[in-house]
Amino acid sequence: MKDMRKVDVILGIRIKHRSNGIQISQSHYIEKALKKFNYFDYTLVSTPMDTSEKLMANNVGKLSRYTSNPGTQHWQAIQRVLKYLKKTMDYSLIYTGYPSGALLHNTIA
Repeated sequence: MKDMRKVDVILGIRIKHRSNGIQISQSHYIEKALKKFNYFDYTLVSTPMDTSEKLMANNVGKLSRYTSNPGTQHWQAIQRVLKYLKKTMDYSLIYTGYPSGALLHNTIA
């Protein structure tokens, strides 16, 4: 184990040290994924799933089952998730310590 001082990214999580605590986000990981699939400049969506789709218990984790051989419908759903991640990639958690705890924060606001 080696002390490399303050870390700014670890395991795809971006860490920013602030005067009132620390801020963490997955913007680094999302940015890499969007660039990998050439989705960095696509339009944004507000929900990860088409709102006309009925959310059912068996839909949870549905996309992960088809990642090795996605059909057209699966690829469209994956594209929508990527667009949603692009929209929300600057969301973060700010830990300010006791008593206020964690706060969900949108840095774009």
